[in-house]
Amino acid sequence: MEYAEGSTLYLFLLFLGWAVGGWLLVRRTFVLHRHERVLVGFAFGVITATWLTNLLAQVIPASYAFWLGPLFLLVTGMALSLPLDVGTLLREFKAALPYLICLGILVYIFTKVGQGLAIFDEFQTIPLVSLLAAGNVPPNFVLNPEIHFGYHYFLLLSAAQIMRLGNVFPWTALDLARSIILASTLLLGYLWAYRITKRTLVGWLTAIFLAFATGVRWLLLLLPGSLVRSVSESVQLIGSGAVSANSLQQAITSSWAIEGDGPFPFPFVFADGISHPFTMTYNGIGMTAVLILLLLLLTADRRRNIAGSILLVITISALALANEVTFGLIYLGFLGVVVVRLFQERSLKLPASMLPWIGILFTAGIIALLQGGMFTEIARSYVGRYSGQATESFYSNEFTVVWIPEVISIHLGRLVLSNPAHLLVATLEMGPILIVLPFVAWMGWRAIKRGNWYQAMFWMSGLVSLGAMFVVYTGSAGISSTTRILEGFINVCKLGFVPLLWVWSQNKKQFFRIGLAALGVAAILGGVIHFGISLTAAAKPAYTFFINDMDVKMLANNWNRFEPGALVFDPDPVRGVTVLGRYSFSSTTWGQTRKEWDQLLVAPDPYALRQAGFSYIYHDIGYWEQLTPQYQEALAHPCAQTVDRTDGYRSEKDFSKDYRVLLDIRSCLP
Repeated sequence: MEYAEGSTLYLFLLFLGWAVGGWLLVRRTFVLHRHERVLVGFAFGVITATWLTNLLAQVIPASYAFWLGPLFLLVTGMALSLPLDVGTLLREFKAALPYLICLGILVYIFTKVGQGLAIFDEFQTIPLVSLLAAGNVPPNFVLNPEIHFGYHYFLLLSAAQIMRLGNVFPWTALDLARSIILASTLLLGYLWAYRITKRTLVGWLTAIFLAFATGVRWLLLLLPGSLVRSVSESVQLIGSGAVSANSLQQAITSSWAIEGDGPFPFPFVFADGISHPFTMTYNGIGMTAVLILLLLLLTADRRRNIAGSILLVITISALALANEVTFGLIYLGFLGVVVVRLFQERSLKLPASMLPWIGILFTAGIIALLQGGMFTEIARSYVGRYSGQATESFYSNEFTVVWIPEVISIHLGRLVLSNPAHLLVATLEMGPILIVLPFVAWMGWRAIKRGNWYQAMFWMSGLVSLGAMFVVYTGSAGISSTTRILEGFINVCKLGFVPLLWVWSQNKKQFFRIGLAALGVAAILGGVIHFGISLTAAAKPAYTFFINDMDVKMLANNWNRFEPGALVFDPDPVRGVTVLGRYSFSSTTWGQTRKEWDQLLVAPDPYALRQAGFSYIYHDIGYWEQLTPQYQEALAHPCAQTVDRTDGYRSEKDFSKDYRVLLDIRSCLP
């Protein structure tokens, strides 16, 4: 590619900065075992450097911020580690080498699989990576720069760093960033389970469980047909579920209708609308939030000094930018811990050991209001409302309280737990991890009594998350977003499933141990099947469903070439944003276009487009053929100067002639 100053060497230096900087930092700030330091340090490096980059990119050019974030981390780690004991460092590296090899293998596998899939939110995430890499930090709405976009863009910013410094395409950068986070999460899950049980087997079983655990919707295949028919009649499919089939009974023997899947379709019956396998999190969040939760579990109660507290502040504020729901649940978990502690002691006096956590959470909360993302947009909306200078924001945050508990499945809709059919389906969707609920409560109670405040917050956040059964999100993101609240409970149970049940079952009869093993196998079956199908996509890499070879050539030649603030007109708006790294001005939401845009789409006069604020036009032959001769002639006006053009075919199956053309209309002045 030719569009940026990056290279493979620069990408290697970025990874080295994350790994070495984080390693040197954690070994002087936390009390960790030798075999833990390198992996924990690498994960902290990714989180801390990206957090620093986010702040820097808002005040200096992104090309500098993407370097200064990891460089500052590396310099700080080296400064805290002076004088360096090379012998000790080599011994630590040797102890961690098997894990690093495993990390590399997992990253390679997950990246290869990701390159063959273009599922879920790629129409939203890929253009955001392109805009972030071009320096739009924090980003506004991809299709309307006048609308503030309170989005959890932490993972996408990591991908943007990889894109800019490694000189790779945005979809490749996102696949790589997501794979690094996922692989790190699984290995930290191993470290945490091993610390609890001192068993290597339990560690690896935990990593496997985290990778594949999901619900057991597939058990519907084994139930009597009359029961399945009765359940199906009471369930209203939504989202991709409604696209897949007309009823649940039909859906369980159908393919999952999602765009951008691989050579073989996914069976709908092995999917899940509540508890997704970690290996199927192809969205804009990935496993970043769970990685941060594990980092805090491994380090929060092992601080050596004030530097450890500062690192916790950074990590928790990064969580607000990675997944605002998980961030909020941690704070609610802390509030629940305080209430339980006061009840235990029958006193309003808080223990002195809790006070540092009040300071850490307060500081991280203030940063969350200023750093970008959802909480910053919430703060902005309140300030604007009371100052009389309200600005338009993309997401609205509205909830409805329900008095009969229900859960929301993104495939099966609202499942009211007072309805026996809904209760059955909801139980299958959440899966065997439900049996860990009593252990979660017990672990939280024990952590509070022992004064292990972060662990107490963690377990309590899972219990607080169950409050999602009494609210329904009715804002602009749709009711399926309610499921994200319940994910707090789901993820806490997944993290605790193997190690907690292993400890509990040690003195139990073999019958119990075999039963628990069977439940574990049942929980991972759907995830294993879907991952196996995903593997077939690794042999056939794809860009993404709205990009083809001609767009790739255009991106390589023209990405981020043009003046900041320029708008691009493309009949397929997310395509133009991705290719050029510049905003469009087409829509008010993902599904609602502007009236002015609709008019320009059928009458693309270059003078009218220029007057509407556009500087460039990017289109294909299909759009050209839809236009009347009048507007075909208008696009050929001399003021619309051709910047670049690529020719090719419409698709791998359609060899009709096609092209992409990029026009500069800045000279088309009224």
